[in-house]
Amino acid sequence: GCGTGLPFDSYLIDNGHYVTGIDIAENHINSAKNNLKKGNFILGDFAPNGNGYTSYISSTTPNVDELKSQSIDLNPNDFKNSTGYWRVKIKGVKATSIQFLMKIDWIAFENTYTSAGDSILYNAWQWFTIKASSADGTPIPYAYISVYANGTNLTFRNAVDKSSVQNPGWVRLDANGEYQLELRSTNASGELFLLYSAIGDVVGTKAILQEIP
Repeated sequence: GCGTGLPFDSYLIDNGHYVTGIDIAENHINSAKNNLKKGNFILGDFAPNGNGYTSYISSTTPNVDELKSQSIDLNPNDFKNSTGYWRVKIKGVKATSIQFLMKIDWIAFENTYTSAGDSILYNAWQWFTIKASSADGTPIPYAYISVYANGTNLTFRNAVDKSSVQNPGWVRLDANGEYQLELRSTNASGELFLLYSAIGDVVGTKAILQEIP
C-alpha cells in the first residue's frame, strides 16, 4: 500500500501530481494524512486481479523506457475517488538483493469511447475500426492504407499499443484486414470534419462532428 506516504507519494506531489494512496493499515493512512496535507488517502485495498489489473516483468537493461497501458472497460468509476480523480496502485518487486531505482515519468488516465463515431467529445479519444475487403467481402490482410482527417486540431494513434500515427499517415492492416485507430479532436469551437482511409484507388470517408466543449 501507500504506507505513510513517504517518500514516493511526497515526491509525486512535490512534482505536481495528484496522489491517491490506499493501504489496508489504518495507522499508515492516518500517518500519510498527517505527513502530506495534499492528496487523497483511503483505507482499503485494490483487487489483485481482474479488470484494471496488470502485471509484467520489466527489462533488465538499465535506463530503458517502457510503456505499459491498461484498458478499463468494466465499472471504470470503481477506480476513481469521490471527486472523480483516478486511483492507481503501483508495486515494484525485485528478484535479487541488489537495489534498483524505479522512475515513473508519467501516469495518464484517459477516457476512450467506442461508438458509431458520428460525433465525438472534445479532447476524448474515439476508437475507429478501419476495414478493407475485396469485392466479394474477403478481408485484405497486411495491406498498407493511408489515413487522413481534415480537422484543425487532430491527433491520431494506434488504439492497441498507443503509438502515435501521423495525419496524414500510412498504417498496416492486421491479419483480419483491420486497423484499430484512435482519434482525438481539440477544436474549442467544435467542428465537422471528414476521416479518409484509402487503399489503392478506393477511398472511404466518414463525417465526424466534434462537439463543443
